[in-house]
Amino acid sequence: MVNLIGFNGPMPYSVIIWNEGGEGKAKTICYSPEDQIAALQRFHTNGDFYNTFDSATVIGENDVVEEHYHTEAVSA
Repeated sequence: MVNLIGFNGPMPYSVIIWNEGGEGKAKTICYSPEDQIAALQRFHTNGDFYNTFDSATVIGENDVVEEHYHTEAVSA
């Protein structure tokens, strides 16, 4: 699982790293499967802030990594 330093709250369900130009630019901490689904839905919603990123790397339980990309071309 993801280790967080200096944080005594609940363990996250997953962490999403938002990538642009091959580099991580932002992250989202998800505390439930519903949080993760909602964030990834925003990634695929045209006009949404999260839609501006090239890809999303989801780090879940046992450090399982999933890569998510846009399924169709995104226009600016």
